[in-house]
Amino acid sequence: MRIRQFPGCNKIPGYYYGTQRRMCSPEIFRHCHLGAVPSYYPMLLRFMALSGDQKSFSSSSTDELPFWKRKSLNELSLDEWESLCDGCGKCCLHKLEDQETGEVSYTEVSCSLLDLKTCRCTDYGNRTLLISDCVKLTAENLKNLQWLPNTCAYKLVYEGKNLYWWHPLISGDPETVHQAGASVRNRAVAEQMAGNLEDHIVEWPEKTTKTSCL
Repeated sequence: MRIRQFPGCNKIPGYYYGTQRRMCSPEIFRHCHLGAVPSYYPMLLRFMALSGDQKSFSSSSTDELPFWKRKSLNELSLDEWESLCDGCGKCCLHKLEDQETGEVSYTEVSCSLLDLKTCRCTDYGNRTLLISDCVKLTAENLKNLQWLPNTCAYKLVYEGKNLYWWHPLISGDPETVHQAGASVRNRAVAEQMAGNLEDHIVEWPEKTTKTSCL
């Protein structure tokens, strides 16, 4: 299998070397109860303040639907956009792409900026400056990023699908993404300890457990 190298990186000769980053604020879902949600994150505060009935989204009224069902991705505010990130950390894993087929393989090796315990970027604001091939997810480039995991909320919304039950906007708890086995916690390997990426190709980032959509 011939592999092409990602531009700007020479760590793995002959390999397409991709480090794609999680695209949300590292503080967004740190706490699971309403009182502990950071005050500068109003969208999650407002949503978590809703009653259980309001969160069920069973009504046919457009006004009672959650923002991700009422709006297109292009229409989301910054708060709404950031809140869609489930904090799984999968897009912070290095990937390898076959030059001939274009097939992308996940590795279990994380970006050097990823905190493996919290699954958060340790320098989110400067990530694109510190990591040359860090990709900033936008509504415009989403359709071209084929490496996004199938559980990614941005991808699900773009495809008109429901969010998974463990998404913090559904469960109200940022820990459910980890409890469902949908994150990189206790699975990813630090870049500094990994060695050759081709020795760390895995399939689990594309597999999910306990992840039925609501």
